[in-house]
Amino acid sequence: SGRRLWGIFRLLAPSQNLPAVYNNLKTDAPYPFSVPVDRKVTPQDLMEVMRDWYNGTAYSTGAGSGVAGGAWESPDRYSGAGVADALVTGNWERTIALYRSSNSFVVQSRSWLPDALGGVVWYGA
Repeated sequence: SGRRLWGIFRLLAPSQNLPAVYNNLKTDAPYPFSVPVDRKVTPQDLMEVMRDWYNGTAYSTGAGSGVAGGAWESPDRYSGAGVADALVTGNWERTIALYRSSNSFVVQSRSWLPDALGGVVWYGA
């Protein structure tokens, strides 16, 4: 899932210019544990990360991505009937946003506000 790591770094720290291509994620370790972000990260930035399907990159699976976008230029990739999946080699990029992610949360803690206002949970369905 290295491409997903790259996708997060690409959105939050583009100045790092980390490589999108690597041989083996475990042995090559192409990405650091953490990097400084280019600007303060907001809850909306995190929501954008969770919606990302590499749009505008060579790894996009959405509109304008050719075959990867499918007949309706959708970033969603559904599994086949089991047997058919076994007959096809290779795979599509696994994007950060997945159709089967039924719930997502961004928790915002703000200690300088009263307890009733300081903690906010942003919920996405």
